[in-house]
Amino acid sequence: TTISREIGIKSRDYIRQLIRYDRPNPWEKENYRLVDEYKDLVKDVLNEVLEQSKKGEGL
Repeated sequence: TTISREIGIKSRDYIRQLIRYDRPNPWEKENYRLVDEYKDLVKDVLNEVLEQSKKGEGL
């Protein structure tokens, strides 16, 4: 539900550029996945956040 809500917020349209989903029915979104071209970028960002959190640093 949280992902579905976030994707629907107009000011957060950038999220829809990263995430794709299927719509089995007009009211449903499921099978969320990262767009292939952004997978490495998202992985790198998450790894950096993890490393900073281990060091006690903020973003």
